[in-house]
Amino acid sequence: DDAGQNSLEAFQANLSALIANGNGSNRAYLERLSRAAAESAAKGYNIQHKTHTLRRTRVQKTINTTDLKTMKTEKKTEDVTHVEEWVDNGAASLTGVGVICARGHRSLKQHSDGSKQVLANGVQGKAVFWLGGDSASACSKAQYNFCATSGAGTSPNLAPRIAAIC
Repeated sequence: DDAGQNSLEAFQANLSALIANGNGSNRAYLERLSRAAAESAAKGYNIQHKTHTLRRTRVQKTINTTDLKTMKTEKKTEDVTHVEEWVDNGAASLTGVGVICARGHRSLKQHSDGSKQVLANGVQGKAVFWLGGDSASACSKAQYNFCATSGAGTSPNLAPRIAAIC
């Protein structure tokens, strides 16, 4: 039918673009996928293009508590990892891999009544994106450094500074 043929042609056009613009490491796989899609369509199967997304978030929280009377420091570390995975219909508008690493700090003054006062806080880090999906495609790599601070000696609403490095 025409709808099945149109979806096959659109799918093969996307694969051809990936083969032509890619770095060649997936060329054999994409060509095999294109042949398998054509064979399946010839047998009457419908071709569907779906996008699989995987997001892994790891947070490591370290708390250093110093007792001002004894000057002893207690260190606690918590690790939490969240994995989210989903499938959407249709092709992805943009494919690739992104890695964001950030480090934050917050200094508190804890009073005897249990209340806390934030003295200073900040975050700094780096984000790297490979739009082609692998680290070998340097032409599609973008790197961003960022930092923001507030507290003693800084503006409390300091916007993050972002610098693009390519």
